[in-house]
Amino acid sequence: MSVSRGACILLMYALCVAAPVFAASDSAVFPPLSSEELDAVVGEIRAMVKTDESQVSDFVVREATPARIDRLYHMPELPQLEQTVRENGLIFAGQGSILTFDKPSDIVGKVSAWFPGEIAAARASDRQSFFGYVHMWGPYTSWGDEQIAFLTLWNCMPQIAWLRPAENPFTRRLSDSLPFMAIAARSSNELDFGQCVRTRSGLRPAWTEADIPVVRKEVRDMSERVTPVLRNKFANFLTTHRCQGTGPDDCVLILLLWASLSPADAELAVAIQMLEAEVAPDSPLPELQKPADQYEDGAQEGEQRFDTALRQAAFLRAKLISVLNAPTAWPADALQALLHQLTQLQQKLAAAIDHRWNYYELDYYNEPVNPWSVFARCPGNTPQVQAAILAELNGIGADATCAVYEQWFKQGGASLQTAYALKRLTANQSLRCASPDWAWLKQGRSSGARALRNGYLALLGRGETGSMHDMLLSGLTDNGQACFDGNAVADTGWLHDVCKTWISEPQAVRPALEHSRLRLGDAEAFSEAPLEPIPAAVMAQDERAQSEQAQWLGRLGQNRKGDAGQKLQAIAAELSRRGVLVYAATQWNHPDHPTSLIELQISMAEQSSEPVWPFMGSRLLLVIEPQNIALVGVPQRFNYQYDEGEIAHVSDLDEDGKFEVWFSGTFGECDGEDLQPGVDCAIETLHMGEITGDALSYFANTPKQWPMLKRVGASGGLEWLCHELATFG
Repeated sequence: MSVSRGACILLMYALCVAAPVFAASDSAVFPPLSSEELDAVVGEIRAMVKTDESQVSDFVVREATPARIDRLYHMPELPQLEQTVRENGLIFAGQGSILTFDKPSDIVGKVSAWFPGEIAAARASDRQSFFGYVHMWGPYTSWGDEQIAFLTLWNCMPQIAWLRPAENPFTRRLSDSLPFMAIAARSSNELDFGQCVRTRSGLRPAWTEADIPVVRKEVRDMSERVTPVLRNKFANFLTTHRCQGTGPDDCVLILLLWASLSPADAELAVAIQMLEAEVAPDSPLPELQKPADQYEDGAQEGEQRFDTALRQAAFLRAKLISVLNAPTAWPADALQALLHQLTQLQQKLAAAIDHRWNYYELDYYNEPVNPWSVFARCPGNTPQVQAAILAELNGIGADATCAVYEQWFKQGGASLQTAYALKRLTANQSLRCASPDWAWLKQGRSSGARALRNGYLALLGRGETGSMHDMLLSGLTDNGQACFDGNAVADTGWLHDVCKTWISEPQAVRPALEHSRLRLGDAEAFSEAPLEPIPAAVMAQDERAQSEQAQWLGRLGQNRKGDAGQKLQAIAAELSRRGVLVYAATQWNHPDHPTSLIELQISMAEQSSEPVWPFMGSRLLLVIEPQNIALVGVPQRFNYQYDEGEIAHVSDLDEDGKFEVWFSGTFGECDGEDLQPGVDCAIETLHMGEITGDALSYFANTPKQWPMLKRVGASGGLEWLCHELATFG
């Protein structure tokens, strides 16, 4: 639509809604004031201009009677009066007929007729606000109920509806600021219609501390009077006009206001169900007007698909508020069906929104229409609702992107995402896009948090998923550090049990382990052993690289028994499928140990946006046992500041059959001639972990008792036994 055509339509709309104000028949019902009457009324209005707002109720009216005010505001000459007279004159209209309406657009039509120049200037401005253009005083407790409703709706309606009455009120443009902010709002955080009605409309200054409760009570009393008036106006209008209106008459906007005002209203539920087919919240979004790559650096500005999406979101927000607050007015399966509608909406938004821009996302200026924020407060955060949400999340397809989960997790609170993650881990499934709230779990301030924490604790050491085991330990113990905070361990029973069982040393260690009383010496350290060189085709990464690599890997286990060879073939196939090539390999053996370790340093053809264990970095470990071969990953927490470090040692100090892997690296540069390690720059640091299942995890000292006693000798045996009793008992 061209600008000139749009302006014409807007002008025609304004003329239509304003027409009843100055209709020819009005002169018979509301005859113009005589010059004497006009002077008297205007004089009294000017006296009101000088009156403090706190004294309005004490003002004695003699000339500006409701009848005369009605006649004044029907006079064609009204706009010629100065603005302050027109604004203050409405203070006297609280018992007259001009502050009455049948539909919201009646209000903007009348105000536009009373303040034509001011309204036009506000609409032409890029400020998207009436502030500084027109101000209407009130409402006041002495007014009639409908008159209070008139000013309340003017004060609390999203200003976008008054500014663009001929358009979709959910339209967003890049130049928009806070289009849903009401005139009466005191800050940018106040975007809720119901809150505005209950706490803002009619709130006058309180000049003394004693006035504050009086003023607040006035506002509450007026909101109680006006609420039934507004909901009746909304209900009658929607029954008659359904979804034919725009701007302030848009049916979705009215439903949203109604839901905010009276969420438990059964008639609201009836209206939503009556109009859902017309709104069509599940319909596809309109296509872009041109190919996406033709928008260059723009944000696909002005596309109808985004306006439609925000309107659909607003409808579902109103519906969700009603379903949660008036459940008996809805079918039994309404909540579960609605949750699925929300998932479908998020899928549409995730596919539609240009990732370069966030102006159309629900968390960017669009919070008033965001359905998911309803779940943050009661009754949206009850256990029953959370269970229904979990059921919906579990039904989302495996191909869904994390954007589909974003609003659920962001607005569902710590318990929702943490419960969802636990459910998936218990079923031995990936976390997908979830992340447990470890801080909330560790604090355990609610029975729900403690119950979920017990669920996570029960997963420790379960099955072969060493990566899950390591993730659980890291989250529950602050990467192992909490186990070495004496106060934290002493004060927390569950943490004491976890540390005693699973974490004997921190990640950063020295060759002499402080807590386990073990020492890495030459006798205990595995030695590097010869390994068949990596084929030249693999190093050159030519077309034969993957086949040559598979054959080379197969030869590494050719002398092993059982199904070791088949496992190596499976590992080789997985590397090939992921485009992984080995560019360096090192083997560690020990003459007294039947198992060896091979480090594979790898490169990947394409880095996945969602890496799959154990392909999380540039290093893989192969544990070569007599009858088995296992592929092991290394968590990123073992990394150093600039790289992943180097394997310095391999050992099995506690002789439990599980390798300890020692990395060497530094935090910070230390390459100057005059720099002293540990003084001017970082000193070398050892990181150590123990292989558990398919992951390198924390070192747990689980020795075979008699070999350990033999190692420390008779003289140290008693001391060692006492230490073990203190550690494990």
